[in-house]
Amino acid sequence: EFIFNEIYVLKNLKHKNIVDFKESFLRWDGKTREVWIAMEKCARGDVTSRAGKVNQREAGRIARDLLGALKHLHSNGVIHRDIKLSNILSTANNEIKLADFGISSLTPTSTTAMVGTIPYMAPDVVLVGPDRPYDTKVDIWSVGVCILELLTGK
Repeated sequence: EFIFNEIYVLKNLKHKNIVDFKESFLRWDGKTREVWIAMEKCARGDVTSRAGKVNQREAGRIARDLLGALKHLHSNGVIHRDIKLSNILSTANNEIKLADFGISSLTPTSTTAMVGTIPYMAPDVVLVGPDRPYDTKVDIWSVGVCILELLTGK
């Protein structure tokens, strides 16, 4: 199911700050079935190695680009749910691209599943329950955590 979420989002929600979908294909060797996704090359990889080395101006640019991608996702009913440094990619031209939509929620309003990466999770996700759903704001929290980590290394 996760791979199909990823394919759906990448194929249908094009944005300059969302990694570009190229192709998907099924590999079958008679025993094992694998789905593969080809995406745009982000030559500089993820931004994990830049933690603690980013100045305020660069952090602001990264935040702006991520929030632009989130505005597009959220207006189309998608909550990313796993924004972290390793899912923020950088192209050779230093363009920021959001990636990894495997656990994104395609529900337009709210959800009650506790998923994501704990250090980046909003309190709403940790405290989720049938009577305490969360919504798109959890992605904004995660962007804030990422920006803080890029600025301070912590």
